[in-house]
Amino acid sequence: MLRIRHKACCVHTQTLSIKPLTKKAHRSESLSRVHSELDVVKKPEFSPLSRYVPSASKSFLVEEHRLTDGEKVTQRISSVLPWLIFGSLAITPFLVMKYNLSRISDVGRPSNLPENSSIATARHKFATFTTADIPELLARRTPTLICLISENYHSRVMSNLFEELDTIFDNFGIKVNVSLVRMSSDDDPKMVALAPHCQLIVPKAGDGVIYPFSGPWNLEEIIRFVLPEAKITAQMRQSIQEAHERLSHIQKSMFKKCFVDPR
Repeated sequence: MLRIRHKACCVHTQTLSIKPLTKKAHRSESLSRVHSELDVVKKPEFSPLSRYVPSASKSFLVEEHRLTDGEKVTQRISSVLPWLIFGSLAITPFLVMKYNLSRISDVGRPSNLPENSSIATARHKFATFTTADIPELLARRTPTLICLISENYHSRVMSNLFEELDTIFDNFGIKVNVSLVRMSSDDDPKMVALAPHCQLIVPKAGDGVIYPFSGPWNLEEIIRFVLPEAKITAQMRQSIQEAHERLSHIQKSMFKKCFVDPR
């Protein structure tokens, strides 16, 4: 009877010891399976399983090791092309505006006229006109620099300056007319009071394009305004200096006559 109980206890002990061994083996098998799956995911080379595993990085793009060669090229193009299109669309209006402004500012400028053209061969002599003659000046086939003057002191000074300017243009073959336009009391009082006014009239399709001059009022700056691309030579600079000296003497005598000794 004691032997039977002893055998039963041994069988029960062996059964209890088998169950923990079975659970431990199952757990180790599950862990090894998980590790093998993680190894597949971490492999840098392309594999069918790695394409569908959630990405560990927060990048918007897909890792290249999860793509085929064709998909890599497509991803690179699709990530760069939208920025290129956006940049071109953003900068195009500014480039078009800059191009149009340069054309508007340079159209018909005397510096852009060919030397052998019929427009550049004729030049009108220095003369004084009235405001009623402005349509005639606009209809000229040659560029014309006009100075609107009145009876004030500054207008008298500018009359002598523009006469010297006409002489310089004539001596150096610059095909630009120089004319004075005398305003009367019937004209706009503000224009008369603020005289002189300098404007460059350039012929264009039977009409004239007007470019206003804002100063400074000296011979060299006016020449640069009329011919922005022309180079002032040493000989022309010498002529400008001599003209400035003559104008200085005339201006001193005119100032003395108008303000110091008006008799």
